Amino acid sequence: MNRLHPVELKNIYDAFLVTPSVLIMLKNTHSVEVMPAGVMLYDGNRNNLAELTLAFSVGEQTWKVQSLQDTPFGWLGLTEDPAVTVQITRSPLHLCVELLGPFGPAADVTYFRGSKIATSHVHAFIPDDNLGSFSLSQDRTFTLTNQAAMRQRLGVKEELWMLAPPPHVIGFGTAIGEGFAFSIPECLPSDAVQFVLKKQTMQIDFLHHVALCDGGRLPRVYVDLGVATKVEALDRHLAHARSLGLLSAEKNHPAWWHNPLYCTWGDQCHLDLHGVKISASLTHERLLGWAHRIRTFYSGEVNFIIDDGYF
Repeated sequence: MNRLHPVELKNIYDAFLVTPSVLIMLKNTHSVEVMPAGVMLYDGNRNNLAELTLAFSVGEQTWKVQSLQDTPFGWLGLTEDPAVTVQITRSPLHLCVELLGPFGPAADVTYFRGSKIATSHVHAFIPDDNLGSFSLSQDRTFTLTNQAAMRQRLGVKEELWMLAPPPHVIGFGTAIGEGFAFSIPECLPSDAVQFVLKKQTMQIDFLHHVALCDGGRLPRVYVDLGVATKVEALDRHLAHARSLGLLSAEKNHPAWWHNPLYCTWGDQCHLDLHGVKISASLTHERLLGWAHRIRTFYSGEVNFIIDDGYF
């Protein structure tokens, strides 16, 4: 079968064209080419968004995909080592990438080493200093720390209920979030996950990943395609979690559950990070003053959580 250019299929909303080394997925918002060298992501106008290199490492060992083998759900990437493969599953709206092999008990793991990003912005959902949209003209490393995993590994005996990491989502695209996003919905036995951006290149690092957990599996990384906004990136992340059985499909939430949440504990942590110490007694006036300040930039219904130690 001869390889066709996506333009030749422009009137088809959802088309798959498989050749021995490439898949072309057509949507009105994006197209994708999957080849042994990497995954090419395009927007609906065929502008390049990224080239995700199928290069991986565990500890000091590295592997690159040499060829692709068709499977019922996508492809199996074959590397230089017959024991190490890359599973790529496909759907019209995302790809899912997972490194498979007999790995040791704990090591730093890297996905997509040397990938190239061509978008203008990156969107992070990490509280405090790394929350928001950032220009890709500057090098950045976004770290999602798993404090609970680190403290358990180090034998720290204390309550860990409040140390849940932020959502493992990061988006690339325009200033409003139109483009694509990475989603890692599963709980990871890693000290931290880092998205390292340097001179328009990118890689995902899983620091001190314990591969013996969950049967020795390494992370599944979803690449969400045709994302329209930053909010949609989070919605897709939740959808992946539901598909993996990580969220209850039957649980009903009251309407206020989805309101924006403002917590004095978050304020306290942010101020403490910048060296501001607060030691004032809790009063009715202080609570009202804090609530009124929130009203200066958000007028809708919100949920307040009051932590006595803040005041």
